Amino acid sequence: MRRTSRAIASALGLTLALSACGGQSSSVAPGLPGTTGLGSDSTARVTGTTPVTAPVSVPRLTGALAYTDVGRRNPQAPVSITLTLRYNHQDELDQLVARLNAPGAGKRQFLSAHQFNSYFAPTVTQEGAVVRALQSAGFTITQRFSNRTIVDAKAPSATVERFFATEIHTVRQGKYGERFTNVKPATVPAAIAPFVRDASLDDLIVVRTGVDQQGGSAARVAPQLAVTVMKPGETTTLQVARHPARA
Repeated sequence: MRRTSRAIASALGLTLALSACGGQSSSVAPGLPGTTGLGSDSTARVTGTTPVTAPVSVPRLTGALAYTDVGRRNPQAPVSITLTLRYNHQDELDQLVARLNAPGAGKRQFLSAHQFNSYFAPTVTQEGAVVRALQSAGFTITQRFSNRTIVDAKAPSATVERFFATEIHTVRQGKYGERFTNVKPATVPAAIAPFVRDASLDDLIVVRTGVDQQGGSAARVAPQLAVTVMKPGETTTLQVARHPARA
């Protein structure tokens, strides 16, 4: 359901490295949270509060975005899913961002994108465990990202139902046509739950763009998420494409 979370998560490492952390590669100030062991992929782990992946809820939409259930999806019909992985050392990351953005923080020194990804992003091992679990269950991986935060995959509906212990139905969503969604809360398998923050098992349209609300045809156009990046003496706006609506 969360098309917006997919875009945000896929760009979040870049956004934090650039906007919260200045996009510079200067050294990190001694004693700053999250600076020990930077660059050591093999030792980075999810730490802090014990992670618990909440059940994947059933999407509830109203108004122009409401949908009508037309029955259980054909077992062989394709279903695309998105898994958003957890950051490592989340407590330290929260402290780091708060410290860098605190009023009166004085001179700030920043993490480079490489440092951020090496310590806070999901590790190669963690992403690999998720990818292998999906592939072993019959999924095809369709997209991965350099910060290892998002894994896109697809599989027959029956495979998705079995893997996530749920039920997938075909639905009609007004002018957006035929879609699919889980109609029962789903569960991320225990083997990968420590690495997964969120899962999307539907292709519903959940946000209407300005063009769409004015009567234009925006359902097949990937809306844009604007990220403003502040650097000394300049302002840059990045345009990050959201997940395009699937036909």
